[in-house]
Amino acid sequence: MDILVNKDTFRLYYNGTIYPIGIGILAYPTPIGFFPIYAKECDPVGSDEVGTRCIYFHPQAESKNRYPAGSYRKLAIHGIGKSEGIGKRSTLGCVAMHNKDVEELYDLVSLGDKLLVFSRFDMEGWSA
Repeated sequence: MDILVNKDTFRLYYNGTIYPIGIGILAYPTPIGFFPIYAKECDPVGSDEVGTRCIYFHPQAESKNRYPAGSYRKLAIHGIGKSEGIGKRSTLGCVAMHNKDVEELYDLVSLGDKLLVFSRFDMEGWSA
């Protein structure tokens, strides 16, 4: 099952369910493209900031160049400690969800599932 993230509407879609999300700030945008889910973690370090679950997706090589000095960032779908981060640009490139939503999604998603992040404003010049 694929996970879809629409950066324009701040929504994540999975198996007929729609979840509100937060995305990366302009300096650290959530990259567009297809990404495999490669790891899941309960109660991650820093869980005050990222909630109780992390679902990690692997950034493509070109997304590394979107960050200062080509730095690598570990990107995830994760919970958020403050709900005011939902519905806007509030992360450092990750996808943020209400904690109850990411806990539900965590139990449904499998390693190897694909995440598609898209935006009609970011799509020019991009191809799958």
